[in-house]
Amino acid sequence: MIYMKLKNKLFLLGLLSLLSSFNTFCIGQENNTSGVLLIDGLVYGYNQDSGKGFLKKEKKILLEGTLSGVLIAVSENDKPIYKTRTSKKGEFLLKVNFGKVYKIEFLKSGFKKIILLVDTKDIPQDLSNYTIPFSGMELILNNYKQSDTSQINIPFGKLFYNKRAKFIDFEANQPKTKKGLFAKHEDQGTLIYLMKHSVLKNKGNISALQKEKSKDGDQSNYIPPISSTPPTKTISELKLSSFQDINLSENNLKDRESEIRKARKELEEAKLTMITKGDSLLIEERDNLLNKAITDLETAKKFITLQKEEISNQRKLLFLSTGSVILLSIFLFIIYIQYKENRKTGFQLKDKNKKITDSINYAKRIQQSILPQENEIQKLLPHSFVFYQPRDIVSGDFYWFSELEDKIIIAAVDCTGHGVPGAFMSLIGNTLLNGIINEKRIVDPSSILSLLHSEVLKALRQQEGDNQSQDGMEMSLCVIDNKKKIIEFAGAMTPIYVVNDNILDVVQPDSKEIGGINSVVRKNKKIEFTTTQIPIQKNMCVYMFTDGYMDQFGGKENKKFNTLNFKSLLLNIQEMDMNKQKQAIELAMKDWKGNYRQIDDMLVIGIKF
Repeated sequence: MIYMKLKNKLFLLGLLSLLSSFNTFCIGQENNTSGVLLIDGLVYGYNQDSGKGFLKKEKKILLEGTLSGVLIAVSENDKPIYKTRTSKKGEFLLKVNFGKVYKIEFLKSGFKKIILLVDTKDIPQDLSNYTIPFSGMELILNNYKQSDTSQINIPFGKLFYNKRAKFIDFEANQPKTKKGLFAKHEDQGTLIYLMKHSVLKNKGNISALQKEKSKDGDQSNYIPPISSTPPTKTISELKLSSFQDINLSENNLKDRESEIRKARKELEEAKLTMITKGDSLLIEERDNLLNKAITDLETAKKFITLQKEEISNQRKLLFLSTGSVILLSIFLFIIYIQYKENRKTGFQLKDKNKKITDSINYAKRIQQSILPQENEIQKLLPHSFVFYQPRDIVSGDFYWFSELEDKIIIAAVDCTGHGVPGAFMSLIGNTLLNGIINEKRIVDPSSILSLLHSEVLKALRQQEGDNQSQDGMEMSLCVIDNKKKIIEFAGAMTPIYVVNDNILDVVQPDSKEIGGINSVVRKNKKIEFTTTQIPIQKNMCVYMFTDGYMDQFGGKENKKFNTLNFKSLLLNIQEMDMNKQKQAIELAMKDWKGNYRQIDDMLVIGIKF
């Protein structure tokens, strides 16, 4: 008992000292006898496109961790009170008086601003000489580039004293997100969840203060110990069977859909009870698993209903290919006929497999013949490299290079699929780029991507009738003008990284794919892309890539290499020349992958100026 009293006194002395030092940065705050609400917490950063719909391809969530240097501006009736910033660990501490309404803005360059209202007018008069702590608040800033800024100056919610429940409560300013199987991911919803968790953790603070007050009398400026309310419900385990155990029949798929719907409902209920950051990460992990199960289910449905249509689409591709594609299709057709005739005997099947492999190896030589040689690129870009590693014999990734009108055009392209289907798409993409740039002599990046999108729609007849083909490309394209010392960039779902003075900047693409049917295409609206200009600086490095490198599983825990590790790798090899950078990238992937199977084609292009 003596130890506990001593511990509480030490805690109070420490917190009072913190409050004393805190007054030094509270610019404009009056030193009066009114009560104080003390708010501390953390600010995190992440990247997420919340505008994607259900089952459409989503931007990957990029967790940036805690954010240092976030500007926090406190005002009353639009009159600035004081400003402060988060620490190196993303921590902040705010002090506001009772009886007022404050607007608190959290701002950092490159991130979306958020606003929180704090209303202390209804806090009881008998607490006017006390300090009420509100501890462990967690906020997130989204750095995803959004075109809609209409909501940027609207608070996402209000922190206030709930007179009926007698604790500091939170009221959201936006409507709740939909629940269930068709829920959408919204960063606004995440902010609201985190604030509700903060309320749960601090729910007992005022009652603890009032108990101490009644027990020990009126103690001026008494600060109660910050209570940590344990979660009222343990985050339940995600009960979802492996998709490999599901037979591809309509009845089984219906049962699977019911199972996923039930799991989604349980997960949404669990979101309302999570409190700690660990709970949040656990919920996020299970949310990703559930989304993967949904994707697998939709893939299985399409596999059952669209087999004939897929075969028809592949035949159409054969008529649109160049002479090399025609030759490849003849080989594959002969192999298919021979396979049908000889499949009854094991010897004939073995012989046929060998012929298939030989033919695809021949197709590999055809595909490689259309790719520019690395030494040809280095004639114009001497400090450059190309790391190119197909998953199968032929690849759905390819790179394109040309010089036109004293400008150097280079692109990194990721086509739908890999193997033979991906190789078909790469040949079509290469042919269309040759026509747009070398023949039509178009060098504006946004115009190139817009015209390429239209040409892919025509080539695959994706706007005809009930054609639901989603085949297309994701790519980044750079036009280098050495005379003007600028790089013009346009991207379709794929960014580029620019490293200068050991600082890595992400140049964001447009959230649109090349090809494929979407709502804009159905309305016959023209797809527009954006050109971004980047000044060329000495020793600056530019990296173009597809997602295969970062999506590769490996390591001790068989996880994805991920974007953060890729960025760290690029920063660590900046002192090397480009040839050694390529070797370092190749060795890092070899060590990471180990004995695991490569899951996708890989392409990384590096250029140093």
